[in-house]
Amino acid sequence: PDIARMKEDKFSRETAVQAALDFTENVRDLERMSLPIPETKFRKTFRDMIGDIVSNRDFAEELSVMLQTDPLLYQKSLQVSLISSAVGTIKQYAPDRLYELTLGSIFSDLGMTRLPSNLTKVTRSLTAVERMKLRGHTVEGYKILTKMKHVPLESAKVALQHHERYRGEGYPFGLKAGEISEYAQIVGLTDVYNALVSSRHHRDAYKVEEALEYLFAAGNYDFDHNLVQLFLRHLNIYPVSTHVLLSTGQSAYVVETAGRPLLRPVVQVYREADGSSIPSPFLLDLDKTPHISILKKLN
Repeated sequence: PDIARMKEDKFSRETAVQAALDFTENVRDLERMSLPIPETKFRKTFRDMIGDIVSNRDFAEELSVMLQTDPLLYQKSLQVSLISSAVGTIKQYAPDRLYELTLGSIFSDLGMTRLPSNLTKVTRSLTAVERMKLRGHTVEGYKILTKMKHVPLESAKVALQHHERYRGEGYPFGLKAGEISEYAQIVGLTDVYNALVSSRHHRDAYKVEEALEYLFAAGNYDFDHNLVQLFLRHLNIYPVSTHVLLSTGQSAYVVETAGRPLLRPVVQVYREADGSSIPSPFLLDLDKTPHISILKKLN
């Protein structure tokens, strides 16, 4: 009854649709991605796909349910759909496949809306029974999506399989490697990355560097090694103009990242460790100075 009432809430439905459209106009996560096509072209493609999705009444209703149930879940779904679409673009998906991936990613956690909020928003460690109930969101989401018109089966599989893991240690079925759909593998990876770098009900966001450490170790363990490497090659952790603190105590800003190791850009050092300005700022190629590293970003 609550779900039916949520779907009939016209104001919430319009709010959810507008929030999705606004998200496409104010995309910030792309600064961390290096794409094989112009960013403006990708933005338009992503905006058009989200526009098509929200124009479908059934989809708009479910997005409304998601927003009313948990605004953080709704925002997370948009972010995961963006990053997944970027990976699909990197893999040079045809338009129909890119749409299937985007649709599957935005509804990957739809089943969470059918669980009690005292389970999905808990700020303590879950009991074994609670974890089992929470894991049921994958099957529940799949059931919902397969009953909806205009949802391709491969898109619905994302909800079912995005928590499966490469070595068979995921859920709900313990699938391994190639048994997991390609879309679900992509969304599983981008979901974990987004979960690490975003705040959650029970914790603050991890540093991007910490998220990278996890992903570096996840190849052929949680995710296919080639997919992880593809993703990492196109991440841009320190975009050009980012101000950073070096291990020497000096301050610098990033001037070049293209084609370089994730954590080893070219920087221009402008301040000494004691806080004094450097009269003639100089370039430093961190890839050629392994004894110097970036400690953190500066505000």
